[in-house]
Amino acid sequence: MDLKGKQLSLFSKIIAVVIVIVCLTVNAVTPFTIPMDDAIKAAVFVALAFSPVDVSMWINNYVVRYRKTIPDDGKDDGDSPA
Repeated sequence: MDLKGKQLSLFSKIIAVVIVIVCLTVNAVTPFTIPMDDAIKAAVFVALAFSPVDVSMWINNYVVRYRKTIPDDGKDDGDSPA
């Protein structure tokens, strides 16, 4: 099973939602209680663990596209070494 960045990020968010729903269900149905604060913190950790994947996809999609739209007039802007 080959997971790409987008699918991996989506999968982590789905797991985060499942963690919260399962903890909420356990609290509602059984006498055993799980602190919802801890459940939400665990879910946020799982979702944010793959946030660099999201950020890298944003950079690839938007920064690269923005650079392609900047016209290159061929003039030296002084940044390159002489």
